[in-house]
Amino acid sequence: MGDIAFYMKGRIRQTIEQNVLFVYPNLSDIQSHDLVRRRLQEMGCFIAETGMIWHWPEGRIAQQLRQVQGEEHWSDTRGNLILVPHFGNWEVLSYYLPNKVELTALYENRQIAAVDNLVRDARERFGAKLVPTDRGGVRALIKALRRGESVAVLPDQVPNRSSGGVVVPFFNRPALTQTLVHRLIQATRANVIFVTAQRVESGFNIVTDQVDPSIYSNDQIVSTTAMNRTIESIVTRDPSQYQWEYKRFRRTEFEDPYK
Repeated sequence: MGDIAFYMKGRIRQTIEQNVLFVYPNLSDIQSHDLVRRRLQEMGCFIAETGMIWHWPEGRIAQQLRQVQGEEHWSDTRGNLILVPHFGNWEVLSYYLPNKVELTALYENRQIAAVDNLVRDARERFGAKLVPTDRGGVRALIKALRRGESVAVLPDQVPNRSSGGVVVPFFNRPALTQTLVHRLIQATRANVIFVTAQRVESGFNIVTDQVDPSIYSNDQIVSTTAMNRTIESIVTRDPSQYQWEYKRFRRTEFEDPYK
C-alpha cells in the first residue's frame, strides 16, 4: 500500500492518535508515530481486501487462509456464542464462520439503500442469517443458541445510551461496554469463544481463543470486565491490526480523549 500514513489526514488519523496515546501513554513519540503509521497501512489493506472478500468466489477466498487454530474450543453439544472484535479483517469471517456452522448475526441497516444491499448481500452470500439490532433480533439470537446453533456478536462496539451498558476497564481506561453478551450467556449458557482473522503474509490466520472463565459470572461487571480483558490480549498480538479509528472511549462521564 506504500507509506499511506503520510497521506491520510484529518479526523481518522486524529482519532487513531488519540486512542493510541490514551491506551499507551508510556510510548515514546517515535513509538506512537510508528503505531499510528502502521495502523493506517493496515486500514488501507482492510479496505482493499473487503472487495476481495465480498466478491471473490469461495475457492479463491479459501486459498487466503494460511492457518486455522483453536477449533478444539468450539462446542459440538451446545450453541457457540462467537465474539468477533474489530481486529485483523473480520469480514473474512463472513466466509469462514457460515461454512463451519449454522450462523446468525446481528446487522444494523445502512442509511443508503444501495450500500445496505451491497453489505447485506456480501455478508449473507455464504449462508449467514442476519437479524436486526432490536429486541426481535436479540430473541432470534437466543433461539438460535438454544437450538445449539452459533451466533456472532461484535463485543467492542459502544452501546447506544438507550440500549444500556456498563463502564468497565478496557486497557485500564473506563469504557462503556455492551451487556448483550452477558445477557445471552445468562439466557442460554452457550459456549463462548473469540474468533479473529489476523492478517499475515499473503493471507490470514483464523484463530479461536478461549474466553476468560469469569465471563460466565452472574455478575454483570465481572463478566464484561473479563470480556474486555480477552479483547486486550488479542489486540496485544499486533496493536496495529485493531480498529483504533473507532471512538471506543466515548459516552462516559470520565476523561474524554477526543476533546
